Amino acid sequence: MPNDGAIQRLAHGQHDTTIIKINVGPGSLQMFSSEYESLCVLSGAVPSISPAPLLFSALPEHGEHAAFLATAFVPLTSRYSRSEAQVALGRSIAKLHETVSPTGKFGFHVNTMCGSTEQDNEWMDSWEEFFGRRLRKLGQMCQTKWGKDEDIERLIERVCDKVVPMVIGCLTDIKPVLLHGDLCESHVGTFDIGVNVNILILKNAHNHAHWIGSGNWGVDGNTGQPVIYDPSSYYGHNEMELGIMKMVGGFDCGHWTAPELCLHPSKCAYSAFYAEYHKYHPKIEPHFSERVALYELYHLLNHWYIFGGGYKDSAAQVMRKLVQKLQ
Repeated sequence: MPNDGAIQRLAHGQHDTTIIKINVGPGSLQMFSSEYESLCVLSGAVPSISPAPLLFSALPEHGEHAAFLATAFVPLTSRYSRSEAQVALGRSIAKLHETVSPTGKFGFHVNTMCGSTEQDNEWMDSWEEFFGRRLRKLGQMCQTKWGKDEDIERLIERVCDKVVPMVIGCLTDIKPVLLHGDLCESHVGTFDIGVNVNILILKNAHNHAHWIGSGNWGVDGNTGQPVIYDPSSYYGHNEMELGIMKMVGGFDCGHWTAPELCLHPSKCAYSAFYAEYHKYHPKIEPHFSERVALYELYHLLNHWYIFGGGYKDSAAQVMRKLVQKLQ
């Protein structure tokens, strides 16, 4: 048993293979139950977009926190170039975002984990209220864990009280659609040097995955479609998905309409993913760029909460830019 966590591939015959994810850190069972529920809904909405979930359970014989998650193994191939795979992913995510909440509300039937952070998914009628509640709570959690900062506290209050109503409240028809919830590049299947990279190492209980290798994006060898992993799903505004993608990169920044809001303008470039995605879900004005920056802020705060360090400064920078631009 590894110290933190790992993935094991178990073969049950020539074509029947299972992936077992194991973690022994605190919160492992909740992390895997969250991922299991997310995978169930994702694979039900868009078959083959993610590994089929099989089973999760505690492993008390390996420690009080130990748990595992079993999923079907996905054979990856590098049949597409990176740009071709981005186009295919853009199309798949656009289709995913056509899946509307069965309740007609924003939220999910269970709380899900974004990294090691439990997300409050209580159903709400209003996306503005749902997102504002989450953002305010996450800001409070950061202050509790890392120490109170009056400047940060004021910025969070101004963003929640002024920016959120302005840039979200201006939209009259936000549909609660199914989200992956943590769609960074490392959660897209990768194929490297002819080696199928379904295998990763989990870092403690953070549920942040480090992929072995960094080659071209892989696609399902059976369907030809990209595969996404490690979801923290819920039903929300489709643009919310773009926040973590913008923050972490790997998809480029994608022709944003307000470059001054970007933290890494040198990386801003045309992206095949965004070009394809926006064919199905066009950018909605006003305040598209400001909303994506706002949704990026959520993930910056989450990274600050989990890891500390420079994420606090990055979050503050985004908040100041939003407040200054919209005052």
